[in-house]
Formats: sequence, structure tokens, C-alpha cells
Amino acid sequence: MDIDLQAKIDGIDLAKRIREFDVEANIIFTTTHEELAPETLKRKVGAIGFIEKQQDLEAYRDEIYDALAYVEKLIKKSLEYHQQNFVFEIGTQIFNFNQNEVYSIESSKIPHQLIFISDNGQYEFYGKLNDLEKKYTFLFRISRSCLINPINIRQIDFPSRQILLKNGTTKKFSMGKATKLKKKLQSITNI
Repeated sequence: MDIDLQAKIDGIDLAKRIREFDVEANIIFTTTHEELAPETLKRKVGAIGFIEKQQDLEAYRDEIYDALAYVEKLIKKSLEYHQQNFVFEIGTQIFNFNQNEVYSIESSKIPHQLIFISDNGQYEFYGKLNDLEKKYTFLFRISRSCLINPINIRQIDFPSRQILLKNGTTKKFSMGKATKLKKKLQSITNI
């Protein structure tokens, strides 16, 4: 972001407003006003970098790439740290599972009931797959009636549309999910 936006608001004020809405935003300033770097500290913007524009193109580009690589590293660390747990209730009991323990959640034959499969066994509780899919972003919908945790996939057979999970269970995925499933696995392996 440039500091001189040629608008009613400058880049520092805009960064401060962004920070109010997103405390984890990664802000990199690029400007000709390097004398304002201390001002970003005073105003507690929390910028990742401050890159001077008036330098040769190669050095400018290298600084931007270095800053973006640093941001990527921060995001990866943040994802590892903010590992999400899966929580549900059965009667008066609350169950809390680390996301790595979650294999699948699928619709039961009993209306509004779901079957949860984990490292520690199988549980049945009341809920909706749509709600869980929205709440737990690490889950991936493979069909109308099943969510899986992609990190627990051992093998995918695309011709037969079968997924083998690490616990030995197999799940069938919808034909339309093949491309999204490949992209999801690629995103996981890039983290």
C-alpha cells in the first residue's frame, strides 16, 4: 500500500482502519516518503515492511518478493497455530477433537442425525452437514451426505471415485467434486 493515496485518507490511516477489521492483515507499505516510516510505528499500524519506491526496478522487485515470502511464512505459521478443533454435543456431554483426528462426518439413516468417525471411534449426534461445512473450514464436502477431512486421505481412485482414508474406511465422492478435490489436496500439500 502506498502512503500517499492522493485522497482524503492517507495510507497510514487506511492501514489503521484495515487493522480494525482484520487484526491479522499483513500490510506492506511502498512509498517515496521513507521519512514516514517512524509514523507507522507511532500509530501502531503493524506493517510488515516499508519499501522505498525510488530505487532501481530489480532491487524494488526483490524487496517486494522478500516481503511477500515473509508474509507467506507468517500465514503458514498462523495456520499451524490456529489449528481448529471439532466440537459436538451428545446429551449432556461435550466432545472436543483435534482436527487431525477427524476422518469423516456423514448423514445417518435417522433424520437430522450425523455419524462422526475419528481416531477414537464412531459417534452419532444431531446436526446439519451444511452448518458444519460452514463452521469447520478444514472439512471438505465430497457428496450431499458426507464431509471428510482431506488431511486424512491416504489414496484417491478417480476412475472409481473412491477415497481411502487413513483409518481404512472408503468413501465415494460425487463426479463433480473431482477437480475441487484435486485442488484441495494441492493446497494442503503447499502449506
